[in-house]
Amino acid sequence: MLVFGHAGLTLGAAVVLDGVVSRVRAAPTAASEQPQRSLLRRVDLRVLLVGSLLPDLVDKPVGWLFFDCGRVFCHTLLFCLLISLGAFWVWRHSHGTWGFALAFGSFLHLILDSMWDYPSTLLWPLYGLEFKRPEDGDWVDAALQGLCTNPAVYVPEAVGLAILVGFLLVLVRRRKLQAFAGSGRFE
Repeated sequence: MLVFGHAGLTLGAAVVLDGVVSRVRAAPTAASEQPQRSLLRRVDLRVLLVGSLLPDLVDKPVGWLFFDCGRVFCHTLLFCLLISLGAFWVWRHSHGTWGFALAFGSFLHLILDSMWDYPSTLLWPLYGLEFKRPEDGDWVDAALQGLCTNPAVYVPEAVGLAILVGFLLVLVRRRKLQAFAGSGRFE
């Protein structure tokens, strides 16, 4: 999966999760409870989008320079666990939620990359310290060819792009683009 697929599908998943959580919170409660703000209003979505791309932003250059492989440290569950632990530490000390957005985006990246098909990377270092080189050769050529011929590549990219464009149009229509750029929140 490439940029639009990761970013757009992660944003879409966050919107769906927000809807589910909002419905659960809307269940009958005591009259004294304050209404809770939406997750999309409490989380910096810019950080979520960075998190959705973070494993590739780090692993592509580092992996190809040192391991001849584009999926290394940041495509592991260990990386997601460390980010999650950091997110809990930040939240406990400053009540900042940006770490959770980063961890959620990075975790969804692993799901969207079907990393369960690569257990030696996903569960690194349990299977050893080595990262295995993929058999498909040059990932840039494979990605470009996949965009033209492989529905498993071009469909998620098209859907992700549609989600991002739709989100952008909603921000423009509501005249909230500048506010979103400053805060990362969907108000």
